[in-house]
Amino acid sequence: MGMGLMGGGLVALAIVGGDASLVDLQVIFALLGFGLALNTGAVVGVAVNSVGQEQAGLASGVVNLARLFGATLGVALLGAIVAASEGPSSGSGPRFLAGFSIALGVGGALAIAGAFLSWYGIKDDDSRSDAS
Repeated sequence: MGMGLMGGGLVALAIVGGDASLVDLQVIFALLGFGLALNTGAVVGVAVNSVGQEQAGLASGVVNLARLFGATLGVALLGAIVAASEGPSSGSGPRFLAGFSIALGVGGALAIAGAFLSWYGIKDDDSRSDAS
């Protein structure tokens, strides 16, 4: 659910673009924040509970490393989308906003796809034991 909220917030931000009001931005950023809060705890909980107690700290560290690496890579890739769609312009104006909206839309679509993948692609232990 958290990834879906984050994806929805990114897509909403892409749609409103430069004409967003302060209230629009507050609602969208609240959506992004709630999504991040719901996502982070659940991911760390799954990682920590999937290993033995003696490796819980390691699992938590690996999840946080992957989260930070993913955020860094995401910023770089979305920045490349902005730069590619903007062309040789100076980094401001309507071409920049159009590229930024495309990048936010791509990021939002990927987050929503990740939400669907995690919702439908990951089964809990009870469903695995029922299937066998």
